[in-house]
Amino acid sequence: MTVSSSTNKVSYSGNGSLTTFAYSFKIFDQDDLTVILRAADGTETTQTITTHYTVSGVGEASGGNVVFGSAPASGVTVVIIREQPLTQGLDLVPNDPFPAQSLEEALDKVVFMTQKHEEELSRAIKASRTNTLTGSEFTISATDRANKLFSFDSSGNLSIAQELGIFRGDWAASTSYNVRDIVKDTSTNNIFLVNTAHTSSGSQPLTTNANSAKYDLIVDAASATTSATNAAASATTATTKASEAATSATTATTKASEAATSAASAAASYDSFDDRYLGAKSSDPSTDNDGNALITGALFFHTGDGEFKVWNGSAFITITVAATNQANINTVAGISSNVTTVAGISSNVTTVAGISSNVTTVANDGTDIGTVASGISNVNTVAGAISNVNTVAGISANISTVAGISANVTTVAGANSNITTVATNISGVNSFAERYRVGSSDPTSSLDEGDLAYNSSSNLLKYYNGSAWVGISPGIADVASDTTPQLGGNLDMNGNDIVTTSNADLDLAPNGTGRVVVKGNTNQGSIVLNCENNSHGITIQSAPHSASATYTVKLPNALGTSNASAFVTADANGVTTFDNGTIEESTTVSSSSNAATLNLRDGNVFEHTLTENVTYTFSNPASSGKVSSFVLKIKQDASGSGYTVTFPGTVDFVGGTAPTLTATANAIDTFVIFTTDGGTIYNLLVAGQDIK
Repeated sequence: MTVSSSTNKVSYSGNGSLTTFAYSFKIFDQDDLTVILRAADGTETTQTITTHYTVSGVGEASGGNVVFGSAPASGVTVVIIREQPLTQGLDLVPNDPFPAQSLEEALDKVVFMTQKHEEELSRAIKASRTNTLTGSEFTISATDRANKLFSFDSSGNLSIAQELGIFRGDWAASTSYNVRDIVKDTSTNNIFLVNTAHTSSGSQPLTTNANSAKYDLIVDAASATTSATNAAASATTATTKASEAATSATTATTKASEAATSAASAAASYDSFDDRYLGAKSSDPSTDNDGNALITGALFFHTGDGEFKVWNGSAFITITVAATNQANINTVAGISSNVTTVAGISSNVTTVAGISSNVTTVANDGTDIGTVASGISNVNTVAGAISNVNTVAGISANISTVAGISANVTTVAGANSNITTVATNISGVNSFAERYRVGSSDPTSSLDEGDLAYNSSSNLLKYYNGSAWVGISPGIADVASDTTPQLGGNLDMNGNDIVTTSNADLDLAPNGTGRVVVKGNTNQGSIVLNCENNSHGITIQSAPHSASATYTVKLPNALGTSNASAFVTADANGVTTFDNGTIEESTTVSSSSNAATLNLRDGNVFEHTLTENVTYTFSNPASSGKVSSFVLKIKQDASGSGYTVTFPGTVDFVGGTAPTLTATANAIDTFVIFTTDGGTIYNLLVAGQDIK
C-alpha cells in the first residue's frame, strides 16, 4: 500500500461511558500501539494491552479500534500513538521471486518509523531554523547537574546553572529546609541560601549555629548595618556607645545560648548514664530512673541479695561465673548433703577401698553373711574375747582331747585373721546387717532407701525404694530362654549383624496393620541390597525431607505392565506396556551469544522462544543402536523480528534443504528429530509450521 497520511497519533476526550476509540492508521501488530490516559492535572498513565484494552484492525490500511474494559473517566484525554519497532525483518534471497508485498510492508514500516520520529521531534525543544547554537552539548556529570537548571551562558549556548530556590521567610528551628531555600536571619537581617536539605535546630545567628555549614550567605545585611552604625558613630559619640552596648548585649546573648547548649549536652550525657546504671535498689526495678522502659544492659546493685544484676532485655540476671562453671556449681549445691555425709565418713570410705576384695567376697557370700548378721551378738562376743580365743588356740593339744568340738575350734583358729578383720570393722558389719537382711517376711523397721532383703517364703530378693519393697526379677541366661522377649529401649547392633543359620529366612512380621518402617536419621531412610560378595549393592532410598513426599509405591500386578502408583517393569522379552497415557516434562531452552544447547538428557520436548538468531548444538544422545528422539517447538518473539536458526551439520533434512522458519510475530514451527547411531546423523521431520 501507499502511505498517503502522516497521521500516527489520535486523541479523544473520555466521558465516563465511551469504551471504543478509533485509530485511522495501519499497524502490523497489536503491540505497535501505545495507549496513554492523561488526567486533568497532567498525570499520564500508560495502559497495558489485554489488561486495560484490546485492539482490532491489525493489518488494515484504514486502522481499527481500541476497546477499553472500563470507560475512561470524564475529563481524561485518551491518546493513541503508533510506536513502530525500530527493526527490519525482511531478508531478500538472491534469485528468489521478487516479494513485492513483503518489500512494500518493509518500506511502509520505514515510513512509520520516520513518522514516529517526526511526532517525537515535534514535541522537542529546539532552535528555529534561522537560529544557531554553536554549543548544544554539556559535559557536567549527573551528580554535578542534579537539582540545577538549564540556562544559556554569555554566548547564548546551553549551560547548567544553579537555581536560587524558594524564599521561606524568617528562619525558625525544627523546620525542614530543602536545597536552594532562602531564609532570613532575623537576628542579623542576613539572607542565606540553604545548600543541604536538613531540619533546623539551635538558634540564631546562623553564622554560629551548629548547622552553619549548611547555609551560604547571599546578602550580608549585618555588614551593611555595621557600616551604617559606623557612619552614625562619626556623627555622634552617644550613638556609638549605644551601638557598643547593643553589641555587648548581643555577645552576652550568644554566650548565654552557648552555655545553655553546653548545659543541655551535659544533662543529656548524665541522663544517658543514669539510664544505664540505676544505682542501689532493694528490689528489681521495672523502669529506669526516669520511669521509662529499661534498656538492654542496664545495671543495678541489689542491696537485699548483695548481688550485681544486669537487664538482658526480658529479666534481671545475676552477674556470675561462666554458664558451664555455674552448672557444675549448681550440681554440687544440689547434692551438698551427700558431700557432707561422705566427708564425715571419709575414714570408712578409705577402709572399704583397702578391703575391696573382702567386700567382694562378702557380696558373693550374702547368705552366709546373713547368717552372721543374725548371730552378730555371738560374733561380737568372740571379738570381745579374742585373747581367750588365742589362748585356746595355743593349747589346742589339750582342746583336741575334747573330741566333740575339735573340728569347730580348728575352724575358728583358721579364720582368726578374718575374725580380727570383722572385729576391726564391726561398725561396717553392723551397717551391712542393717542394709541386707534375710527373713520369712519383708522387714518393717530400720528401713532406708536402697536396703536389700531376701524373703525366704517367696524365695525372692527385694530392694526398698523408699516406700515399699520391690522384687528383683531374675535375669535369663540367653535370649532363647525368653519365649516372649520385649525391648525396653532401642536395640543397638554394636557393630554386629542379625544373621540366620542353616539357610533360614529372616522374617519381619508386623502385627495387623503394622508396617516395617526404615526411619531416616540425618539422611533419608535407605535399604541396600548387596551382591553375594557384599562388594556391590543397590540402594532403595526415600525422598528427602524438603520434598514433603508422602505416597505409596506398589509392585505392578504383572511383569511388563504399568499400574497406578506402581513401579514400571519389563516382561521376559524386555518389553514394557503402559496401560494409560504418559506425561513428559517440557524443557524450556534459552540462548546466549547466539547459541543454545539441547541436552537430550533433560527431556523429550524442547520449547524455545527466539530472542536472537541462534545456532543449535545437540548433546548426550543415546548410544549407537538405541534411539534418541525429541520434539523441538520454535516460536518467534512478539516483535516480529523474524529470527533464524542454524541446525548442527549432523542433521539431515527432507529433500536435503533445511526448512525456513516462519518470520511473523508469535509464529510457531514444530520439528521431530531423532538419531539411531549415537548422534552421528540426526533426521529432522517438519511436524508443522506457522502454527497459531
